[in-house]
Amino acid sequence: MGLDHGMFPGHTNPQMKKPEDLRATRHHIALTISLLGLLLTLPVTIDRNNRLGWFDVLVWICLIAGVWATSRRKRHLVTGVLLLTVTMLLAATRASIEQLPDWQRVEKVIEVLMRGLYVVFFGYIAATILGEVLRARFVTRDHIYGTVAVYLLLGLLWGNVFALVQYSRPDSFRLVPTETRIAGDGDQIVSSPPTRGESEVQLIYFAFVSMMTVGYGDVIPQTSFARMLVLLPAIMGQFYIAVLVARMVGLVGGARRRGR
Repeated sequence: MGLDHGMFPGHTNPQMKKPEDLRATRHHIALTISLLGLLLTLPVTIDRNNRLGWFDVLVWICLIAGVWATSRRKRHLVTGVLLLTVTMLLAATRASIEQLPDWQRVEKVIEVLMRGLYVVFFGYIAATILGEVLRARFVTRDHIYGTVAVYLLLGLLWGNVFALVQYSRPDSFRLVPTETRIAGDGDQIVSSPPTRGESEVQLIYFAFVSMMTVGYGDVIPQTSFARMLVLLPAIMGQFYIAVLVARMVGLVGGARRRGR
């Protein structure tokens, strides 16, 4: 019995699927692909430009795909469009004032607002998709793509939470310094603090490492608040996998019993 087919009576024929179900499946694929593309291309983009401009563009693509994936209900569509509009307006404001001589004075405020909006947006999309998955009565490819997308969204959410903490108190996390090789006699290697873009990449990476409870030890929380905060994605990551796997197995097992 394929995942595309309904797993309870009346939904065994793929021709009987509603158009909105097929649309949601395609939308969750687009969201999952855009999130994977963001994570895979972000390090290359940051290394090249040493800034986060392209990061914002890639995030907007993910957010648009997220709004599209949650557009089955009007209230979700309206909320998503409002959040997306506010995020883009703030980004446009940052770009317009970036040329001002006193830009550095408001840079931190703009960055905090941007990361805060990303946290709210990622959390809203993840909660909406997760709610649909948990309310489902049968398993489809839509639910599989949705669970993957939610996991990636949670990693990006916690990465931006860590960035907010680091902006407010720069010694919250010990990050990996940037090493530069200076050509000459002996080819010296000089270490320097990571740039803003490199810090963002490391904190997103650390968020996923925390959710998987891998613990490589390269990025380390240093303050008491940061240490306690890191426990939340670690607990969430383990419970997410356990609950979702149990839910999927239960749905498939129940469908098989009904099909006998």
